[in-house]
Amino acid sequence: SFNHPNITRIIDFDEQPHQLSIVMEFLEGEDLSDKIKRNGPLSQQEVKDIFVQTLMAFQYAHEKGIVHRDIKPSNIFILKNGHVKILDFGIAKLFGQGNEMTQTGTQMGTPIYMSPEQVKADKSIDHRSDIYSLGVTMFYAINGKPPYNSDTDSQFDIFNKIVYEPLPELPGQGVFIEVIKKATQKDREQRFQSCK
Repeated sequence: SFNHPNITRIIDFDEQPHQLSIVMEFLEGEDLSDKIKRNGPLSQQEVKDIFVQTLMAFQYAHEKGIVHRDIKPSNIFILKNGHVKILDFGIAKLFGQGNEMTQTGTQMGTPIYMSPEQVKADKSIDHRSDIYSLGVTMFYAINGKPPYNSDTDSQFDIFNKIVYEPLPELPGQGVFIEVIKKATQKDREQRFQSCK
């Protein structure tokens, strides 16, 4: 049902015994994770160009009552002309309508980018969880590395840090550092309340 220039179009789907398929628009480019691995941290202008488009896509989804729940750099795709497409609403959830699609305790999301409420398996996850994950994704874009190291830290350690510790300090000043701090507040009431 989505029709937004920054969200990947689903054209069709097919259901066969033992196989479900989705037909999506064909995209040429690379995801944000690959771009950063290849080129290192983004410049301020690149961060602005990519995240303005990303935030518009999520504002649209949130206004439709959809929470993505698995925001991470590999789900932000950048076409060759710089146009951004959001991928993989595969574990998205309708919020505010009592639609519980997962049992309590079922983990959804990628550990490093999960919000504290996702880690705690809160039943009332809303769009502000996505805002937290976007803040962590912006941290990665500016820093060139995520705030937690999944190669050396256990998932338990990462979850403890997400719930109890602020993100590591980023060097320098700049508008994006303050944006990241506000977006990644542990208390969702203290975060930005919309992607606008």
